Amino acid sequence: DAGRKSAAGLAAFVLTSETPTPALAVKAAALYEMAYAAGDAASANNLGEVYERGWIGRPNLVQAQTWYRLASEAGVIQANLNLARLLWRTEATRPDARSLIESARPSMPTEAQQLLLQLEGPRD
Repeated sequence: DAGRKSAAGLAAFVLTSETPTPALAVKAAALYEMAYAAGDAASANNLGEVYERGWIGRPNLVQAQTWYRLASEAGVIQANLNLARLLWRTEATRPDARSLIESARPSMPTEAQQLLLQLEGPRD
């Protein structure tokens, strides 16, 4: 309420620092949305994780992708990797996933390389 845009995001992060109950995840999601609306783009990435992990019921990869994309477009490099991981699932969007990984490489070279190796690795 005092105007610190990341405060709601930080509060939500505390709620999700360990696997939250669905009730806590709902509260965290509302806080992440509030923080994103106030200009905290990292909160969009964190909200994507809430949906991807299914902390509010079942995993919702469509919602996760939406929030990761918003964070990625706002310059959150970790969101590039998260979005790439989801896009890799479909053959048609793998080129987009690879571009996102490459765009993250200058800031996160180890993480980008590890993700690419993981995604290109053998399937069970």
